[in-house]
Amino acid sequence: MSEHQGTIDRIYAGFKAVYGYPQGKCGQIAEKIQNEIGGEIVAGLLVFITGEREHWWVEKDGETIDPMSDELMETDPHYHREVHRDASKKYW
Repeated sequence: MSEHQGTIDRIYAGFKAVYGYPQGKCGQIAEKIQNEIGGEIVAGLLVFITGEREHWWVEKDGETIDPMSDELMETDPHYHREVHRDASKKYW
């Protein structure tokens, strides 16, 4: 997603500036990214060796856009598991 990387980085940096590691803000981050570059908001789980965590991200053109996950991947490998794409649900 190199053409949009600057926008994605700017959005994520803004959340980090306010919240530190923006735990609990993944839905808002995904929504802001989707509003600026398009794509589809996805609700699901980050699956770690030690368990799962509810999460939101964006998919665009077959690519997962998730700067929070990218940061976590450096220290805690995981993968995404989709639950739904109905943003009107907001939660499970």
